[in-house]
Parts: sequence; C-alpha cells; structure tokens
Amino acid sequence: MSKPKSAKVDVEEGSYDMVVKTIADIGTQTMTKYGTDEEEEKKQLIVVFELPELSTKAKPVTLSKWVTNSNNSKSFGFALMKACGLNPKTADWDDLLGKGFVGTVEHTESGNAKIKNPVAPKKGAKIARGFLNTLSVYLDDSYDKEAFEGMPEFIQNAIIKSPEFESLDTKSKKKGKK
Repeated sequence: MSKPKSAKVDVEEGSYDMVVKTIADIGTQTMTKYGTDEEEEKKQLIVVFELPELSTKAKPVTLSKWVTNSNNSKSFGFALMKACGLNPKTADWDDLLGKGFVGTVEHTESGNAKIKNPVAPKKGAKIARGFLNTLSVYLDDSYDKEAFEGMPEFIQNAIIKSPEFESLDTKSKKKGKK
C-alpha cells in the first residue's frame, strides 16, 4: 500500500512552532522503499501536528506525517523525541502528546506540505499549546474503540488495512476498551 494522497494545504514553506496532537498506530503497512520500486513492510504511525500560530479555535491548522515506529537514531521519530526534550531510547510515543517543537514545512512537487527537521525551540521560547485535544490509539491490549472512532477517517482507513487490526479480538473491536 502506498500512502494516501494528502490534501493540499495553504501552509507556506518555512519554520513553524508545532505541537503533537494525535498519534495513531496504523500497524504494519506495505511501503515502497525510498528511491526504489521495491516494497517492504514496516510498522507505521501517523502523527498529527497542530500549528498554533496559524490556528484559531474555529479552524485549527494541522499537518500529518507517516512515521516508522522505530527508535533508529536516523529516523524522524528519534529526531522528534529529541526536539521535544525526550530521551528517544526510553520515551513512549504517548510522551510526545502535547509537546512542542519547531519544524520546517517544505512543499513536494505535487504541492503537499511535508514536515522536516524537528528541532527544540530556542531556549526560553514558549510554544502555544493550540486548540485541539490530544488523542492516541494503539493496536495492542490498550486498543480503545472510542479513540479509534475519534480519529479522522483517513487514519481509520489506514488502521483497518493493517494485519494488527485484523488480529484484534473481535470483542475489542465492537465494544472498545472501557
């Protein structure tokens, strides 16, 4: 499976304060290896970021990124955890929720916004928390049906395609974790 096409957004290229708002375990996905036509399976997350300086309560501005579920020192997730002041070797993904950092937005050839280069805010700088509540869902014993149903449709669609979702206890999928 390749990543779904993302919506075009009106976010200019540049550096922005960002806050981690959603983390969704979308399980194992078949991805095209970077720079090749080969496919490989990788555990993936979708992380949603709010850009507080562009957001209003009526219209929060968000960007999302597919992230490999790995603590490899060259991964985006590792850099994100460091930028948010966490130890990537010991932190959990949920530790990122509500944390702020500075990220670079670049545009792809197709016009989509891409988040790169997460760094810590300058010493003493405060990042606004934004307007959205934080939310996470994992495809393990902590699976929560209500959290799943609170995810945007594009995230639900990615989760449903994973073997981990398929192997969840049917009762868990129907009733959710209380």
